[in-house]
Amino acid sequence: MTSKSSFWGNCIENHKRRIWVWVVSLVVQLAAYAGVLTVYLSRVSGAYAEGRYKTYELYRFDLCSAAVKALGFGRHFIMVVLFLAVAAGAQGFGYLNDRRKVDLYYSVPVDKKRRFLVIYGNGIAIYVLPAVLGILIGSAIALPWDAMTRQSLVYIAAGFVRNLLLYLTAYHTTVLAVMLTGNRFVALGLTAYLLGCEWWLYGLLQALRTAFYHTATDYWQHGGPKLSVLYDYLSAAPVRPYSGFRSASRAMLIGILPYYGKWIILAIVLLALSWLAYCKRPPEAAQKALAFGWMKPAVKIFTAVPGALQIGVFVYGASGGSALLMLAGALAGGVLICGAMEVLYEFDIRRLAGHLWSDGAALALILAVYVVFRYDLTGYDKYVPEPDRVESYAVNLGYSELLWDEEGHPLSTAENGRDHMFLTDAEAVVKLAQKAQKDRYEDMAFPQEARVLYRLKSGRQVQRRFWVDLENPANEELLNRIVGTPAYKTCVYQIMADSFHADSVKTMTYRNGAAVMALQPEDAAAVAEAYRQDMEAFDFSTMLREKPCGLVEIRHLSQYCQTLPVYESFRHTTELLQSLGVYYPLQLPAEEIENISVTRYDTWTDDESGEVLQKTNARADFDEEGQIREILAAVYPAELEMARWPFAYARTEEDYSVYITFKRDSAYPYARDCNSVYYLFGQGQVPEAVDRALDRAALQTAGGAGASGTEEWVWNMTTP
Repeated sequence: MTSKSSFWGNCIENHKRRIWVWVVSLVVQLAAYAGVLTVYLSRVSGAYAEGRYKTYELYRFDLCSAAVKALGFGRHFIMVVLFLAVAAGAQGFGYLNDRRKVDLYYSVPVDKKRRFLVIYGNGIAIYVLPAVLGILIGSAIALPWDAMTRQSLVYIAAGFVRNLLLYLTAYHTTVLAVMLTGNRFVALGLTAYLLGCEWWLYGLLQALRTAFYHTATDYWQHGGPKLSVLYDYLSAAPVRPYSGFRSASRAMLIGILPYYGKWIILAIVLLALSWLAYCKRPPEAAQKALAFGWMKPAVKIFTAVPGALQIGVFVYGASGGSALLMLAGALAGGVLICGAMEVLYEFDIRRLAGHLWSDGAALALILAVYVVFRYDLTGYDKYVPEPDRVESYAVNLGYSELLWDEEGHPLSTAENGRDHMFLTDAEAVVKLAQKAQKDRYEDMAFPQEARVLYRLKSGRQVQRRFWVDLENPANEELLNRIVGTPAYKTCVYQIMADSFHADSVKTMTYRNGAAVMALQPEDAAAVAEAYRQDMEAFDFSTMLREKPCGLVEIRHLSQYCQTLPVYESFRHTTELLQSLGVYYPLQLPAEEIENISVTRYDTWTDDESGEVLQKTNARADFDEEGQIREILAAVYPAELEMARWPFAYARTEEDYSVYITFKRDSAYPYARDCNSVYYLFGQGQVPEAVDRALDRAALQTAGGAGASGTEEWVWNMTTP
């Protein structure tokens, strides 16, 4: 009984010495819970009073969401928790940094183990009790607002555990940093370093990989640190329970609990290391930079190497990609950091060049890391798996149709491909990757980035990128073996997947660049079936050799929209559209056109310096039927060109724009809300007479006198 009473007496005495930490924790957490909740609920209530909610159920859903965010899963908690953890840890064991306090504490007849347990336990109580009080007060505030449900309480409890585990890991990290140092400033710096070290190192390696490896990509899998609780809290586990209260238990099991287990293990390891350092720490370590002398070279090297490389990466970016300047910046940064560390250790500027052997080791490591990445000694860029080792793969060739779920929420193209695209003809993509290593980007007529996720039979997944020349005939057959497969088309084109539901279609239209014809929603199933039949023969050659003759636009009840390019070889689709009376050919009737306005964008540059001297816009208008027919035969709708992949704008004249205006009494079904439609000249198809008229307009704009009233083409000009 005497021992027990003495233990609690020690706890009470320690609490008295830490009263200011208690006050800070109480004030901060009441503001974080009750204060933030009141602001959130007032905001939602104000929106409801303004009539922004259609139903009371939606209003209550947002109230419950606000309660969960404010009492458990709000992003603001990370700053609150980290601040309190560092404050409790640094203040509780801060006596170890003062020699007088160390002598005083060690003179008191209290067991060393008990002292640690008392201070450690009080540091947890300083966080937990105000947090529980804040949640209780917040729940009491939320109840009259009708913002609490049973599922809300489950999420709030999960959020409390989540924040507590973050507190424990940060608290244990701070305690460990205090045990390893003898100065409060150094202890805070080491705490920050330990908390963010892995995340920082991961980002640094990614920056080096991006700088030197041409095939590096994180399109399919972003990856991330494995042990960083801060990264998990902010990035890897962005739990958003307030977006779906109906799946509380599933969200707990899948989205939260796996991270909790890892955090608990990490917290236990940090606590064990803190206890070991506490037991081994010599009393004379107070007011020294580091408590253990053997740590000095290790800490210096593991700080200087990544720090110097980070400086090198900055120099690399600022210099426009100079590898030599990157190396110089990294080595210079290493020298400066090593010198600064020695000064910090001894608190003496005269020790700037102390322990040169550790300086040399740090600089050697900096140089070694640079050489490994600069010359790809690991063979990262050279890696292409053997086809027989690839179980399946996913590939993105630049096409990015917007994908949606059944509720109208956008889907990630990368995540959709990673989870649903399983192509098995690995030889095709491997040959393309091997060719990319030999082909020069500068020599490619039409380079396109390909991003591949290899799923190896060993269970390993590897992602790479490379460039494919889409105009190289040698690549056409390989691309057909990819684009023409059902597995590729089902994943890339949502109309081919089972997720397309004809009964959810709200409106449909068919467009040929000018004509806009409405289709009935009940015809959606027939249109989808005809389109799928045509897509069975669809491959890369179709996109290479054909242009769309129209677009079918399907808008669903959830407001998401699908745009389907219709090629002239799509016999089933075009015949169905003709039978429904909505198909119009690509060629516009000249007799329905009032006039055509062509603008050319001229840029005059200096032949030697390449400096832009002048920019002018010349415009000519044409209204004779012969002129109109010749122009119509040479243009293509900009709307269809923009929907075309992979040759959007690759087969058109980029320096010209063509606007076609229909007659006021025209029966052609163009969009009546537009005065004209936008077209483009095909590459090399600009009529000579058009250029002559534009030349005269340009001369007139520049003050020339070359225009003549006898010119056979009617022209006008606009000012620049």
